[in-house]
Amino acid sequence: MNPRVREIDDSALLLGAALLGAFIWRYWHSLNLKQRQQLLFWIGLMQVLALILIALWIIYYRQRNKYKRLLPKQWQKMSGVQFERQMLIWLAKNGFSSLRTTEYYDQGVDIVAVKDGVSFGIQVKRSARPVGVCAVRAAVAGLKSYNCEQAMVVTNASFTAQACNLAMINNCRLIDGSELIRGAASSN
Repeated sequence: MNPRVREIDDSALLLGAALLGAFIWRYWHSLNLKQRQQLLFWIGLMQVLALILIALWIIYYRQRNKYKRLLPKQWQKMSGVQFERQMLIWLAKNGFSSLRTTEYYDQGVDIVAVKDGVSFGIQVKRSARPVGVCAVRAAVAGLKSYNCEQAMVVTNASFTAQACNLAMINNCRLIDGSELIRGAASSN
């Protein structure tokens, strides 16, 4: 947000609060005891509602940006190829070996890796939105091209419900942003 616009918004809010306070102060003395109590009740109720709305907004904002806040800042600014290279490092730290990237026209598999004797064809997706079925389809379709046994899709975001269903049907492992964070924390 433009700092100048933010300054104007804050000034308008402060002016509105000052005018409301002046209005209440001016007419406070003309009210009887019961009217004062009612006025205080309504002011208190408005404050409670305002706090609830602020709390809900904070919860919404944190949920919306949880991966963006938690993932290393350099991941957010990377290109797809740079993120793929970063995932090579992440996979190596998390027990994968024989890591190699595929060519630019990768037929659905970006990285081939081995863990516990099983070869994985891995599709890497850096995304600002949940990853859908196309990534799962691509990883599963590319398995035979690289003689892999199991498909995997890795993303910094999350997966759609449809992608999760398709992955379950095809025995494709999904690693989302929260698992990347846990893996990065446990490997440090």
